[in-house]
Amino acid sequence: MVEKVSILKRGRALGVTLVTNNQDITLQSEPELRARMAMLLAGRGAETLVLGNASTGAANDLEHVSGMAYRMVTEFGFGKGGAPFSFAGLPQAVRQSAGGEAIEEARGIISEVEAQCNALLAEHREALALLTAELLDHETVSGAVVERCLGSESPEALAA
Repeated sequence: MVEKVSILKRGRALGVTLVTNNQDITLQSEPELRARMAMLLAGRGAETLVLGNASTGAANDLEHVSGMAYRMVTEFGFGKGGAPFSFAGLPQAVRQSAGGEAIEEARGIISEVEAQCNALLAEHREALALLTAELLDHETVSGAVVERCLGSESPEALAA
């Protein structure tokens, strides 16, 4: 659940989306991991959609997404065909030689998630514009404002 979104610089981050979970996340399904990756890619996707190109602002998000995708392939058995296979069970030398294939497969997962994320952003372009306006006015907004932006079709609905 989105707790708040801020465009204020915090440390290395140029903006922050605080997401809290109501439950302890010990186990995650493949769809849950992909949804998390899409959330991390959304800032970069929004930049590309609105500005026509991306900046270095999403570097940390890309680092997390890349690590998640690589672990999906090498540790969790979420690779091609969903075969229950983990590189962790292989000798170190074999793992190192197979690293390139795993990276390519992880890139494929990221590309799929990015395409889904970009389609969602384009579909909800008006909500993105409303949220952008709110952030430019207030710099930090609550999750309730994010929800109102997603559920409204006009700026007047935000005043409610």
